[in-house]
Amino acid sequence: MTEATLLFGKGTVNVVLPSRTRLVGGGDDASRGPRLEPVADQEAAVRDALAHPLGLPPVRELVRPGASVLIAFDDPTVPSFGPVRRLAIEAILEELAGAGVPEENVNLVCANALHRKWTETELASILGEDLVRRFHSRLTCHDAEDADNLTYLGTTPSGYDVELHRLAVESDLTIYVNASCMLGLAAVGSPSVLGSLPGAPSAGRIRRMECPCPYARTECTRYWMRWGVWWNRD
Repeated sequence: MTEATLLFGKGTVNVVLPSRTRLVGGGDDASRGPRLEPVADQEAAVRDALAHPLGLPPVRELVRPGASVLIAFDDPTVPSFGPVRRLAIEAILEELAGAGVPEENVNLVCANALHRKWTETELASILGEDLVRRFHSRLTCHDAEDADNLTYLGTTPSGYDVELHRLAVESDLTIYVNASCMLGLAAVGSPSVLGSLPGAPSAGRIRRMECPCPYARTECTRYWMRWGVWWNRD
């Protein structure tokens, strides 16, 4: 058997896994690869990443003054080291403001897939009380059964229907904040890889996509993940 410590809520939990389990990275065992050292200043690291994106222009170059913007983010079930959601969203808001997009033109959506909606207190635990207070009614949780807030986009080449949160379709720019990086199919049940906008498709699409064996949906999963982040609706 293999023992491991996993992130759980605000802390960790010790688990015992089958001996066939393969642990990848983050451990002291040489066979698992080196442990990454935490950055000295997480806020500075987030801002540097936004200033030097890979394969895309900076956020401020993707919008025009007065544009409408959606920022979606992983729900609290996705663990993270440090307050990365809050740091990323605040930094993005500053980039947008510098490009002439006021905060009142921005909506926040918690991409909780089929998880229950989160309370303000729970959202404040990952976003901070100030963001929750400032956005108030413009901070919502995705509802996969609310037809009025879903837009049908068509079907994939394999015949899978695609529905997406209305704001992701109507906004001039959609940005997704991932709380952590996870291994593809191993995390297929997570909101981070569900739907064209992670965690924001309809209930019916999620039910047809998810199954006890994620490998049975390999082709579909590759499609969802390939469209996991939509930066520019144009």
